[in-house]
Amino acid sequence: MNSREAAERRLRVVPWTAKQVFAARDALPRHLRAAVDVAGGCGLRQGEVFGHSEEELDYADGWLSVGHQLKRIRGKFVFALPNGGNVRDAPSPPRWRTPSGHTRRSARP
Repeated sequence: MNSREAAERRLRVVPWTAKQVFAARDALPRHLRAAVDVAGGCGLRQGEVFGHSEEELDYADGWLSVGHQLKRIRGKFVFALPNGGNVRDAPSPPRWRTPSGHTRRSARP
């Protein structure tokens, strides 16, 4: 194995198991659990989760539009395009496909 292969191996992301995700979710206060659901359920990155708004969820078709993220630039938080400057859509879990669904209910303190 050369140094490039070793570096790539160290950078490889290993996703959490479902057990780890649910344990982290259960350890959070109730009003923050929706962040774990959006990240794990739709594959959003941290900044995308914090930049997400409920209006970006298409309940009828089951897609979440990822159009911006919360980013820190020179010590200030701003909204910016997602990594790579690409707007994308992510599928959402079927149980979220109603306006009275999971995200709205669990996000309130």
